[in-house]
Amino acid sequence: MKASEIFQSLPLGKLLSDVEGTYILEVLKCYIRDFVYMIHPVQTNSECQLLCESVITGCRHLVRGEYGRLLPSLLGCHMTYILNDMRFKNFANIVHIWPGCKLKWLRQVCDYRPVVERIFGHFSHDIENKEFQYGERCQKGIENARYQWTRAVVVKLFIEHVCTAGKEVEIRRCMPLWVTLREGANMKEVQSLEKVEKFIKTCNKDVVTQCFGQQVICVGCENPIQGPPVRLPCEHVICRKCLQDCITLKDFVCPNCQKEFPKDLDQTKLKRGNFGH
Repeated sequence: MKASEIFQSLPLGKLLSDVEGTYILEVLKCYIRDFVYMIHPVQTNSECQLLCESVITGCRHLVRGEYGRLLPSLLGCHMTYILNDMRFKNFANIVHIWPGCKLKWLRQVCDYRPVVERIFGHFSHDIENKEFQYGERCQKGIENARYQWTRAVVVKLFIEHVCTAGKEVEIRRCMPLWVTLREGANMKEVQSLEKVEKFIKTCNKDVVTQCFGQQVICVGCENPIQGPPVRLPCEHVICRKCLQDCITLKDFVCPNCQKEFPKDLDQTKLKRGNFGH
């Protein structure tokens, strides 16, 4: 890079050119992070991380084999940002408006729902009664539209009942559910239901990990705990099914150490944290 050569001729450039060591990459990461915070309207840590990765990727492509040398890398980061200035600005605008996009999308689905479902209802009535008012091409188009609409309704319900439920821990990634149902979504078929079930179980596992730390094994049934765990006074952890079995059998002892626990154990008073051993 010509700019790098010019800067190297300056006193500060000569000083930076002599800096070497295995810690250079870590220094670059810290510098890029500070640089992004200074020049970009960062709103979240995840946004900053994404921008830093983009700058590093662009810098590697720009300076090629020189990445890792302090001076060329610093200049490469600045040049990357300058060359992609408009793209970074567009990204900032998207991030700014995105928080309200879910609600706007939900509003659109609700507005269109009566009309769309009326069309599907008439189509189904036509097929059942063999009235054949719809041609073959039209039938195929409506079937595909119905699959897409089913996807939209499933995602809508997920957003309404999970992502906007006002809970402390929210599940923000809705697109994987949309992608999961990309092929012939039909909630009357077992295959589509199994896809939704698998996605919800994955989300549940992620949320449990966020709330209670890494997944642990129940000392009662020795299976991974899929929901909120229960910590007994003896510090052993069991799943809610095993706890319910103990209550049903009136056997109020830990399955592991046989120590008794209160009959009125409050399951709601669980502190978040790592339940691992």
